[in-house]
Amino acid sequence: MNIYFHITNKEGVIIASNIPEEFTLNRENVIEKIKMESAFNGIQYRHGLFSNEFGSVYLATAEKNLTNKIFKRYFDSCFFFLPQLVEKEKEFREKELQNFRRLKHNLITHNTNILQELEKNFPQKKISKAAKNQIEYIENIIEKNKKAIAIATLKILKRANLMKSEFDVYDMLVSKNKPYLEFDEHNIHKIILQILSPFWLEFVEKGIQVEINDCHELVRVDYRSISVAFTHLFENAVKYTAPNTGLKIGFESEKDKISICFEMTSLKITQNDLDKIYDEAYSGEHAEKWNKHGSGLGMNIVKELLTYNNGEISIQINVNPSENLNILNSIPFERNRFYVKLPKKGCTSIPKNLTN
Repeated sequence: MNIYFHITNKEGVIIASNIPEEFTLNRENVIEKIKMESAFNGIQYRHGLFSNEFGSVYLATAEKNLTNKIFKRYFDSCFFFLPQLVEKEKEFREKELQNFRRLKHNLITHNTNILQELEKNFPQKKISKAAKNQIEYIENIIEKNKKAIAIATLKILKRANLMKSEFDVYDMLVSKNKPYLEFDEHNIHKIILQILSPFWLEFVEKGIQVEINDCHELVRVDYRSISVAFTHLFENAVKYTAPNTGLKIGFESEKDKISICFEMTSLKITQNDLDKIYDEAYSGEHAEKWNKHGSGLGMNIVKELLTYNNGEISIQINVNPSENLNILNSIPFERNRFYVKLPKKGCTSIPKNLTN
């Protein structure tokens, strides 16, 4: 039986609808028959529109043997589920709005930093005064300030990569269907180096010594989603690692997976943090206390992106208490390890959350 429906909440926001444009909603609380012209060739439809405190339901069908009494039962069924539908639609709308606000906030932040970097080295007023000689003016600045321009370029490159990550993850989050993933074999060492590259300067500026071991193993992953996950991990490492300490990146080959270990002296992670760290929008206790939290992607997104790739993440906290330290006599840092496991070359298993 073909039934057309149009369901809205009490504010008139459409929750679900499959009615063509040719349909005209009838007056409320009445079931009647009407002939639909145009594309429906004069077919007679039984339709009705009813409302309650949660919203409205419009139904229409061309079924000839359907009585008004039975048709009314369909409305009763719809109104039975309407409160749940309204609540789910509200949750979905709020989540979409949250994703959009996060994207907008972070893009504005990255764009502002890029513009500030450009303004610092190429003042807009002076460029405007140069008029037709703008290119020559910029060339002279570059020639006189090669090191400063090189540093600015690296910072802009990092921000551009972060903006790309924001777009990529937003695209995955709002996709109505399963995210498009293109699995291929990649050298894990090269992936890490490529994503680490834009962050080198900030590690150097904070005096953080980065050590990365060799590894020639291949992993089977979707490069785009893995890039976003590692980008966020390195962004966190820059933000939360104590100055003048070390970040070690090691690799361990297991039976069918490669384990990548990121060990650093980073802002203390409490046991409570460990229990909630993968919750959406959660920030650690000390990150909140010392205003080091932000509006980033969140570890829950990192975990989700790794799951897309049949990977996983785990954390070991306070692995070497002798290296613990306090900065400004109050901000605690501990030696922590972040483990990321990815499938080796030849692994063809499908991530659980992408199966039907």
